[in-house]
Amino acid sequence: MNLSYNPEGLRPYFQVDDSKRIRFLIESLSILELKDIISRSFKNHSTVQCKVLIGYRYKGIRRKEKTNIGKFFTINNWYEEQLIGEDGTEYTFANIKSIDVDELVRYCVKLKNGFRSAYIFFYKEDKTLYVNNDVFDIVSSDEKFINHIKRNYINKYDRLHEK
Repeated sequence: MNLSYNPEGLRPYFQVDDSKRIRFLIESLSILELKDIISRSFKNHSTVQCKVLIGYRYKGIRRKEKTNIGKFFTINNWYEEQLIGEDGTEYTFANIKSIDVDELVRYCVKLKNGFRSAYIFFYKEDKTLYVNNDVFDIVSSDEKFINHIKRNYINKYDRLHEK
């Protein structure tokens, strides 16, 4: 999947059609349901990759984002990436190569409990997870996987943007 992570653009959830996405309102999920969905999404992987906005520069003024992700994730292998927005804003992302799935679950539970969210994505091959204090989005090129999650959580997932 060719997704854009530009903070000025559409979130990945809005870049694909209904058959390749599912959205949950984070307050509608229990902690056990969060753990289940994450483990199903990344079941064959002990680690996933992460992309997080760590700062930006606009008109020569540099600002750093307070992500606090170091409190949750063991970060050993990362690199920075620059992305230029339409208005010339220069966004800086940290790309982290190996995030432990258990640490990801712990981070999502903290977000559910009100911890300040970052502009952050978790991904592996055919799946991308975007999570913040409001929503828990999964985008996947594997339509069978999305249908499976929709069937298992038929009364939980958000249908507001479905056609």
